[in-house]
Amino acid sequence: MKGRQANLFLLVIVPLAALSGAVMFLLGSGPVWPVAVLHGAVGLAVLVLTPWKSVVVRRGLRRTRRRGSGTSLALTGVVVLALGTGLAHVDGALLADSPVTTMQLHVGAGILALVLLLAHARRRRVRVRRAEASRRTLLRVALVGLAA
Repeated sequence: MKGRQANLFLLVIVPLAALSGAVMFLLGSGPVWPVAVLHGAVGLAVLVLTPWKSVVVRRGLRRTRRRGSGTSLALTGVVVLALGTGLAHVDGALLADSPVTTMQLHVGAGILALVLLLAHARRRRVRVRRAEASRRTLLRVALVGLAA
């Protein structure tokens, strides 16, 4: 997989994570386990794409400082925080003597990640090529999903 394809996958995956998280938040309790499984799988898909995205990040950091690189680095930190607090919440970790829970941090980081993603993607537009909308790409997407 190329870094460009990882960017396109992440452009779909991160909003899907926000949407599934919002659905779980709105449903509250009850039969939310299918949405919770989807939300967890999407979060793990972000982790699966990390090696390919790191190539893009390293290449971008080697270039001269360009406008919007602060947004990109902030997005990285917020996504790491969202993934970490999501895994911590599932593991049952609590913040001792803190007015903020791991779930509150997770939700806040997820909302901020969505906002930063929109700003980041707007500066770095990527057009989908015809070859990227092929059966081979669909199989790669399925493989990433299975890995997650």
